[in-house]
Amino acid sequence: IGLAFTLAFCSFSYEVVVTKLIISVVGDDLQYQVIMIGFFLLGLGLGSFWIDFKPAKNPSRYLINVEFYLAAIASCLSAFIMFFASYFELAHRGLLEFSLPWIGIPLLPLLLGLCPIAIGVLTGMELPLIFRKLKMNGSEKFSIQLLSVNYFGSLCAGVICTLYLLPIFGNQRL
Repeated sequence: IGLAFTLAFCSFSYEVVVTKLIISVVGDDLQYQVIMIGFFLLGLGLGSFWIDFKPAKNPSRYLINVEFYLAAIASCLSAFIMFFASYFELAHRGLLEFSLPWIGIPLLPLLLGLCPIAIGVLTGMELPLIFRKLKMNGSEKFSIQLLSVNYFGSLCAGVICTLYLLPIFGNQRL
């Protein structure tokens, strides 16, 4: 049960940080925040749907791989977002001698929207893999409790990240 809480807490923390970075680039608008959360939810659905077709003989090992990729991708996405924030700031000020013409301002929110989808896909694989492991061990009765704890972990991550961690580590516009 602690694993479900921790996975949800970490995954949603990644999402909150990535969404904060994206919002600081495209503008602090509720519209963009809702779209980014919507993209994350889309990724959750895609991940849980996709993992159903992926046979995993060892769900524990697969889950460890998913968590490794999730942490790596969240870190890389943060760097990717910071690159585009710097690029558009310099381009806006006319300080660039080169440009990437294929990246226009209307394309930026869509391009950055792929970030929450990537995190959501990997996060969407977590609970199905845990449920698969429980089924293999004959412990399916904990499924509802795990789902509840997982939701609670996401709630705690949202509250702690937005109220405590972002103000401590930086909550300013890029």
